[in-house]
Amino acid sequence: MKNERSSAGRHDEVLTPDAVLTPKDLERIPDRDLRRRVADLVTRCERHETLQRERDDLRDRVQHLELNYHLARQIAQFKSGFLSRISHELRSPLNGSIGALQLILADLCEDRDEEREFIGKAHESALKLVEILDTILKVARAEQGRTPLKLESVRLAEVFEDIRRLTHLQAANRNYKLYVERPDPTLAVRADFKLLVQISIDLIEKSIDGMNEGSLRLSAVSLDRTVSLCLDSPCPWEAWSDPIETMSAPLSPDDPRNTNCQLSHSLTLLLDRTLIDLMSGDLEILEAPTDGDSSWITRIRCSLPRAFPASETD
Repeated sequence: MKNERSSAGRHDEVLTPDAVLTPKDLERIPDRDLRRRVADLVTRCERHETLQRERDDLRDRVQHLELNYHLARQIAQFKSGFLSRISHELRSPLNGSIGALQLILADLCEDRDEEREFIGKAHESALKLVEILDTILKVARAEQGRTPLKLESVRLAEVFEDIRRLTHLQAANRNYKLYVERPDPTLAVRADFKLLVQISIDLIEKSIDGMNEGSLRLSAVSLDRTVSLCLDSPCPWEAWSDPIETMSAPLSPDDPRNTNCQLSHSLTLLLDRTLIDLMSGDLEILEAPTDGDSSWITRIRCSLPRAFPASETD
C-alpha cells in the first residue's frame, strides 16, 4: 500500500502543470513510442510559447506605431491650426494699417489734418502688430528655454489679490460683477508669479469682452497634489475657438476686426495654455458647476502643482 502511494505521488508530480520536463524525465519513460510523442509535444509547446511571445511583441509594436502615428497627426494639426491662428491675428493690424495708407495714397483725404489722422491710425495699427508679435515671441522663447520661467512657491492669496486689484475696475466699468473668493492663506502652488497673474488677467479680460450680462467668479479648489484656479463665466465654450474657415477667409474692408486689433480668445487661450504647460500644469474649459449663479456656463480651470511647506513634505 505504501509503495502504491509513493508511486502515485511520483506520477502526480510528473503531471503537475508547473512541472518542466527535462531530458532525464523523458529517459525515464520506458515506452519508446510514448517517449517520442512526449518529446514532440514538448517541442510543439515550446514553439507555441515562442510564437505567442513574438505575437505579443508584434502587437505591442503595432500599438506603439499607431500611438506615434496619431500623435504625429495631432502635432501636424496643431501646427496647422497654430499657423492659421497666427496669420488670422496678424491680418487685423496689417489691414488696418494698409487701409489707412491706401486712403492717403489715393488722395481721398479732404485736408492735411485728415491725412495726419489716417497716418496716426496706420501707426497705431503698426504698434499693435509689434505688440502681438512680442506676445507670441515671448511664449516661443519661454517654450524653447531661452527665457526660462521663474518657478517658485506662490501663495494664491497674493495672486488673487493682484488679480482683483487689476481687474475689478474693468468689470465695474462694464457693469459686471467679479467675485474673487480669497483662498486659504497657506495655499500655494509652484508657478511663475508674474505669468500666473498675467494669464489670469488675460482670461478675465477676454471673458469680459465676450459678455453681454452676468458675472464672473474666481475661486480655488485644492486637491492632494494640485490646486485649480477656476474662473466661472457666462461665455459659452464656442467663444474660445475660431473655426478654421473663419481664419482662412479674407477680411472685407469694413470688417470690424480691421480696427479691433486685439488677440482673439482662441489665440489667447492657446498661448496661456502653452505657458501653463511649461509650469507642469493644465488649462482647460469645462462646464460650470450648477451651484451658485445659474448664468455661469463655462468654467476655465487652471491646474498647477501644489507647493507644500517643508514640514508637510518630510
